[in-house]
Amino acid sequence: TSQAAGDPARSLMERITNGIDAVIERAHQEHHGKPACRSPREAAQAWFGVPPSGLHRLTDVGRRKLAQGAVTLSLSPGDGRAKRTVMIADAGLGLTAEQMPRTILSLNAENKIDKFYLSGAFGQGGSATFAASDYTLIASRSIKE
Repeated sequence: TSQAAGDPARSLMERITNGIDAVIERAHQEHHGKPACRSPREAAQAWFGVPPSGLHRLTDVGRRKLAQGAVTLSLSPGDGRAKRTVMIADAGLGLTAEQMPRTILSLNAENKIDKFYLSGAFGQGGSATFAASDYTLIASRSIKE
């Protein structure tokens, strides 16, 4: 993750990973954590119906259905070729204002360290975009609210 801070493409991938983790967190909640998954791969199989052999075993329709509204990336012109506007949105669990300082806005919080079904774990990936961006807006709404 420390390598991501110096590379805008890697920092962008960190934000996409955060979005995927949010979607997996939502599925974890909806399935009451059952079965207990020890990796993102197990979570994808248990909660999203991904075949053990991988996404390539799903039909095109099945892959599109799985992706529908999960995580989207939009690229807008911004202030020119080197200053594009990137928006990443997910249909994940969402965060309350109180949760944000301890989660997506934290550094080294390790709030995912015991959630083996998620990709992120060390609390530094999301901050990588700050080094590569003039401006960053993070907005969230908890599905509970």
